[in-house]
Amino acid sequence: MKKITKMIIAAVTTISLSVGAGITASADCVDPEMKTVSLDRIGDSTKFNCYPNFGADILISNRAVKNCLVVGEDETLVIPKGKKMVLNKGARINGTLYIEEGGYLAVRGGRLYDGGKIVCDGTISVGEKAGMTIDRGSVFVVTELGTLKYSADDLLVSGTAEIACFGELNQKYLSDWDQSVLLAKPVCAVVGNSNGMVSATAEKTLNDYLADMTDYLTDFVNNGDVIIYVSFLMDNSSCIKMMQIGGETTEIATVDVGNLKMLAEETMQWVEEQNK
Repeated sequence: MKKITKMIIAAVTTISLSVGAGITASADCVDPEMKTVSLDRIGDSTKFNCYPNFGADILISNRAVKNCLVVGEDETLVIPKGKKMVLNKGARINGTLYIEEGGYLAVRGGRLYDGGKIVCDGTISVGEKAGMTIDRGSVFVVTELGTLKYSADDLLVSGTAEIACFGELNQKYLSDWDQSVLLAKPVCAVVGNSNGMVSATAEKTLNDYLADMTDYLTDFVNNGDVIIYVSFLMDNSSCIKMMQIGGETTEIATVDVGNLKMLAEETMQWVEEQNK
């Protein structure tokens, strides 16, 4: 039943894939002969929850994954507050991965390959025996709430990916160039909607918009609030976008973080009730 529901969600949801030109890193980051694991295969540790046209697999118990985890283009995985996933052979994120504040992703081996969208309010830890690739057209955003712990010396990034670590970066071996790509700063923000756009370059204004990024809207009621779009133009050539309604953020890089947080909260409440 879970699989059928996913198929229905996938059929009615528009999938938008960005295609970049020119990649500085190899896209073949996972050995094609490596054993892989789908989200369905770890279904005893996740629960699928959805609204009309929108759904995600929520991690409901701590999980170590022996083989390479694959998140498909039409799939979304959420690691909620208080939950930890350990990847022993890395993962291919072709869809969406969202790590909530207090959630933890540990990559102990293999590669964390980002060919889709990763947004992190929690912690991503890449160990010395692991590595990470951020492929062309993909998104990798660590918000001001999040932390990237990078103990490896192997980082491959595309010049056409959208990359920003607004949070804390703890690293051992990364080059100055790698650090500068991850720790890029916004140089301009373009703000507005169909009624018009304005740009801002003042440091205080940019910092205020960044602070607003993690003020999430998780209980939306349509009261006629104004929708605005903010595009941060970064000094690593990335463009990090967010959407806000009534001054609260609903999406980061088209990842619907507000609704994902709602799904995660509902799911964990359900788990708590089942365990009573």
